Amino acid sequence: MHIIFSNTNLDEKLYKKVIYKRGEVVFNSGDICNEIGFVEEGLLSIKTHTYTSDEYEISSLKENTCYGMFLLFSDDPHYLGTCIALKQTIVYIFTKDNLLEALKNPFFLNNYLHLSSNLAKVNQKKLKILSQKSIQNKILFLLVSNYQENGSSILKIKSKESLANYLCITRPSLSRELIRLKKLKIIDYSRNYLKLIKIDSLY
Repeated sequence: MHIIFSNTNLDEKLYKKVIYKRGEVVFNSGDICNEIGFVEEGLLSIKTHTYTSDEYEISSLKENTCYGMFLLFSDDPHYLGTCIALKQTIVYIFTKDNLLEALKNPFFLNNYLHLSSNLAKVNQKKLKILSQKSIQNKILFLLVSNYQENGSSILKIKSKESLANYLCITRPSLSRELIRLKKLKIIDYSRNYLKLIKIDSLY
């Protein structure tokens, strides 16, 4: 069960369980958000397009994450991207009224605020990365942040393509900068990880 339900004994009438098949659309860009979804297991991808029709991923949602948290009570509750299930995904869905009722449960409220705080931090980190003025700075900011938070010089990645999407740059541009940083012996990398070599000099 999703972490949001931990120790709550929540009334099952307040939510519904939905199973999305691989490739199924959860919501489309521009749709109005009238519910919140908590991902129990699986993987969702929220993507959007630039004005030049290039597609990039806004975020990926795995187990114990959610969507709609910052839109449900917004003055402009329209989704900014299209959400698609990358594999079979189980989601627990609450309407606005049912969520308000669930939040009367102190344990559910605590779990909800905990999840909200973590999500806000993830979004803040993403914003700081994207605000970096160069591709080099984006890469190094990501690696240094990982080192500070986890004490590891190695950052595991799904693929270069997924990393490029996360940094909102093209894969060729990412590859060129990785090659350059490797020649400078600042980083090392392979298909599934980046490694920060010169740590002290970056503080």
